[in-house]
Amino acid sequence: METRINIINLLRSQQSLRSIMIILFFALTFTITPLLAQCDWNDDGSLDILDLVSVVDCILLDCDNDSECDWNADGVLDVTDVVNTVDCILQECWVIDDVTDFDGNTYQTIVLGEQIWMAENLRVTHYRDGDEIPTGFTESGWNHLDESEMGAYAEYADDTENGELYGYLYNWYAVNDLRELCPEAYHVPTDAEWTQFENFLGINEGGKLKSLGTIENGDGLWYSPNTGATNETGFSALPGGYRYGINSNYLDMGYYGYFWSSTATYSDRAWRRLLNFDHSQVGRHNTSMRNGYSIRCIAD
Repeated sequence: METRINIINLLRSQQSLRSIMIILFFALTFTITPLLAQCDWNDDGSLDILDLVSVVDCILLDCDNDSECDWNADGVLDVTDVVNTVDCILQECWVIDDVTDFDGNTYQTIVLGEQIWMAENLRVTHYRDGDEIPTGFTESGWNHLDESEMGAYAEYADDTENGELYGYLYNWYAVNDLRELCPEAYHVPTDAEWTQFENFLGINEGGKLKSLGTIENGDGLWYSPNTGATNETGFSALPGGYRYGINSNYLDMGYYGYFWSSTATYSDRAWRRLLNFDHSQVGRHNTSMRNGYSIRCIAD
């Protein structure tokens, strides 16, 4: 309380910004809270002391109370806005706008390290230019798409409810199509971008990505034991299974989540990532382009 009174007095007397910064950074570190706002006030792509300077300048100059510097939107520019900005900086806290695909589906997004990811599996039925992505292939149709390198998608077991819940399963030819699958300003991650992501996450990286709960307990979509799952990243990975490129069978829903990269390894194979119900690492494998896997998009 005494610290906050001192800050208010400093603001009221319009003393130096340096004094304000010292008090805030050394006395208010205890006020970290899970704030849900973007506070990059100077739009330089970093959360740092320069953002705090911008807010303090705004308050000292008595900016309009409708200013974006009114961090807590209470109609008043005061020390609370400064405190909230400090909290946000200490948390490296961001809100990124949801992203919308061609069909109008909206996806939540998350910031992890230097990357922005969609927090849901893709479920678009059109390429970015509006062309339809082919679907509805029978067993004999799906496993021959490599002959023409035709992009396609499927819903697990041809069930629309699975598609809505887990997202769609795309072959790699759809991933590689120049018309592009992901929403504007997003793309299917490369193998290198997946690796960067995993390195950022560190130990138990798969567990940090998996959604919580189990089918057996009635509180999740993974089969038990869903090893190591914390979903602390908010990535909320789902075990959407896959469509096999050889016999077109649907396999592994509830047990494994498979995710494409855009990086080919051979003329008919590409890198994928795998999340497993019974361990907490991320698997990396090269696999047939004919298979149908889930897709998570990443910002350009």
